Amino acid sequence: MAGYPRLHSIPGGRAQARPFPAPREPLWREVLGQRLRTLRQERRATLVETAGRAGVSPQYLSEVERGRKEPSSEMIAALAGALGTSLGGLTGQVTEALRTQSQSALARPAAPRAITGPTLMALAA
Repeated sequence: MAGYPRLHSIPGGRAQARPFPAPREPLWREVLGQRLRTLRQERRATLVETAGRAGVSPQYLSEVERGRKEPSSEMIAALAGALGTSLGGLTGQVTEALRTQSQSALARPAAPRAITGPTLMALAA
């Protein structure tokens, strides 16, 4: 061990700058999917009924609702129409939900991450 230089932490380095992972902001496609599902359920419509009105498969609508697919603007307009709203109305609802979720994610302290191995400070001692 005598042949290795002693390790020192760098002031302002990674460990000091971000001790906890940053809170994850929601993605547009996830919030869009949540809103589409909520609208569909409020209207007591099934996936099959809504997908039929929008001209898509129920599987595709399910993936959009789960935030797995990023639909085109034309597809979003078709889904909005099938749910009795407009593209502008749906976009406004999603934007407001994104704003609310982002603010609450940033206000909430991130959970501390588990340290699984030796840290630089432990190695330096």
